[in-house]
Amino acid sequence: MTIKNNISTFAMIGIALTVFLAGCATAPRQVEKDFGNSVRGMNQAQILDPVAARNPDMTPVMTTDGKRMETVMGIYRSSVGDPQSVFESTEISIGED
Repeated sequence: MTIKNNISTFAMIGIALTVFLAGCATAPRQVEKDFGNSVRGMNQAQILDPVAARNPDMTPVMTTDGKRMETVMGIYRSSVGDPQSVFESTEISIGED
Protein backbone atom coordinates (compact mmCIF):
# COMPACT_ATOMS: atom_id res chain seq x y z
CA MET A 1 0.00 0.00 0.00
CA THR A 2 1.09 3.49 -0.60
CA ILE A 3 1.12 6.32 1.89
CA LYS A 4 -1.69 8.03 -0.04
CA ASN A 5 -3.93 4.95 0.33
CA ASN A 6 -3.15 4.74 4.06
CA ILE A 7 -4.04 8.40 4.59
CA SER A 8 -7.33 8.03 2.72
CA THR A 9 -8.17 4.88 4.69
CA PHE A 10 -7.48 6.62 8.00
CA ALA A 11 -9.50 9.64 6.83
CA MET A 12 -12.50 7.44 5.99
CA ILE A 13 -12.26 5.68 9.36
CA GLY A 14 -12.01 9.06 11.11
CA ILE A 15 -15.06 10.39 9.29
CA ALA A 16 -17.08 7.25 10.04
CA LEU A 17 -16.07 7.38 13.70
CA THR A 18 -16.99 11.07 13.93
CA VAL A 19 -20.42 10.44 12.38
CA PHE A 20 -21.00 7.48 14.69
CA LEU A 21 -20.08 9.42 17.83
CA ALA A 22 -22.05 12.47 16.73
CA GLY A 23 -25.17 10.29 16.50
CA CYS A 24 -24.70 9.24 20.11
CA ALA A 25 -24.31 12.80 21.33
CA THR A 26 -27.68 14.16 20.25
CA ALA A 27 -29.99 15.82 22.75
CA PRO A 28 -33.03 13.84 23.96
CA ARG A 29 -35.98 14.02 21.62
CA GLN A 30 -39.50 14.84 22.76
CA VAL A 31 -40.41 11.14 22.94
CA GLU A 32 -37.45 10.44 25.24
CA LYS A 33 -38.30 13.40 27.48
CA ASP A 34 -41.84 12.03 27.90
CA PHE A 35 -40.72 8.42 28.42
CA GLY A 36 -42.95 6.52 30.85
CA ASN A 37 -45.65 9.17 31.22
CA SER A 38 -47.90 7.37 28.76
CA VAL A 39 -47.78 4.14 30.78
CA ARG A 40 -48.40 5.97 34.05
CA GLY A 41 -51.32 7.83 32.48
CA MET A 42 -52.86 4.62 31.15
CA ASN A 43 -52.56 2.96 34.57
CA GLN A 44 -54.34 5.88 36.20
CA ALA A 45 -57.04 5.91 33.52
CA GLN A 46 -57.87 2.25 34.25
CA ILE A 47 -58.72 2.92 37.90
CA LEU A 48 -62.50 3.15 38.17
CA ASP A 49 -62.58 4.99 41.49
CA PRO A 50 -59.28 6.66 42.46
CA VAL A 51 -60.54 7.40 45.98
CA ALA A 52 -61.30 3.71 46.57
CA ALA A 53 -57.87 2.78 45.23
CA ARG A 54 -56.21 5.05 47.81
CA ASN A 55 -58.45 3.88 50.69
CA PRO A 56 -59.50 0.27 50.02
CA ASP A 57 -62.34 -1.29 52.00
CA MET A 58 -60.77 -3.71 54.50
CA THR A 59 -64.07 -5.39 55.44
CA PRO A 60 -63.82 -9.11 54.59
CA VAL A 61 -66.32 -10.63 52.19
CA MET A 62 -68.68 -12.75 54.29
CA THR A 63 -70.75 -14.40 51.55
CA THR A 64 -69.93 -15.97 48.21
CA ASP A 65 -71.06 -18.69 45.87
CA GLY A 66 -70.05 -22.07 47.33
CA LYS A 67 -69.68 -23.87 43.99
CA ARG A 68 -67.46 -21.09 42.69
CA MET A 69 -65.22 -21.24 45.75
CA GLU A 70 -65.03 -25.03 45.53
CA THR A 71 -63.80 -24.70 41.94
CA VAL A 72 -61.28 -21.99 42.90
CA MET A 73 -59.89 -24.08 45.77
CA GLY A 74 -59.66 -27.16 43.53
CA ILE A 75 -57.65 -25.23 40.95
CA TYR A 76 -55.46 -23.74 43.70
CA ARG A 77 -54.75 -27.12 45.27
CA SER A 78 -53.92 -28.74 41.94
CA SER A 79 -51.53 -25.98 40.91
CA VAL A 80 -49.56 -25.77 44.17
CA GLY A 81 -46.55 -28.07 44.45
CA ASP A 82 -46.37 -31.06 46.74
CA PRO A 83 -45.36 -29.80 50.23
CA GLN A 84 -43.59 -33.09 51.01
CA SER A 85 -41.14 -32.49 48.14
CA VAL A 86 -39.73 -29.54 50.06
CA PHE A 87 -38.39 -31.88 52.73
CA GLU A 88 -36.72 -34.28 50.29
CA SER A 89 -32.94 -34.02 50.35
CA THR A 90 -31.01 -32.97 47.27
CA GLU A 91 -27.43 -34.07 46.70
CA ILE A 92 -25.17 -31.80 44.67
CA SER A 93 -21.83 -33.21 43.56
CA ILE A 94 -19.12 -30.81 42.41
CA GLY A 95 -15.92 -32.10 40.89
CA GLU A 96 -14.80 -35.73 40.72
CA ASP A 97 -16.65 -38.48 42.57
